[in-house]
Amino acid sequence: LQDKGRMEVAGVSSLGEPGPGGPGSYGAMDYFGRVSTHLAWIDAVLAGKIRPESQQNGATVAIPNSASGERLQALWKLIDAGPAADVEAFVRANLSAARLAARPIDQIVKQYRDLAARYRGGKIQQVLLDQPYHTDLEVRTPSGALILGVEVEPEGDHRIIGVLEGRP
Repeated sequence: LQDKGRMEVAGVSSLGEPGPGGPGSYGAMDYFGRVSTHLAWIDAVLAGKIRPESQQNGATVAIPNSASGERLQALWKLIDAGPAADVEAFVRANLSAARLAARPIDQIVKQYRDLAARYRGGKIQQVLLDQPYHTDLEVRTPSGALILGVEVEPEGDHRIIGVLEGRP
């Protein structure tokens, strides 16, 4: 965005899903994380007041008990279950009807299998964002630190409308 002649970052791309013809084709979906909701954390890291890596010193970090936290807990159980996990059952039980209707189920299942493989063997380092309908975690994986977030419907069963990934 341009604000008073100065360019500002409003959002950072956190996830993209290819359309039927592949990335960038008609029907592709992109998801952006809003920067302003993380501004206090970003400013504190840049000012050196906190380290971006975990402050938990090896302690177990609990996933928040919120609507988004509960779906994130289900996703974490899927990740922990390993390659034999029933990914399709997870997808059908946890994704919103709109998400399920947006793409063929086999594409969605593959996306979640790939996601689980990226986070498998990881350890939750800290909760980065804890809101009723959006929770983000920092996860230390064998390949480095990653962010894993879940956004859920604000009404009804609070099913997943988006999974966000990134690097801290």
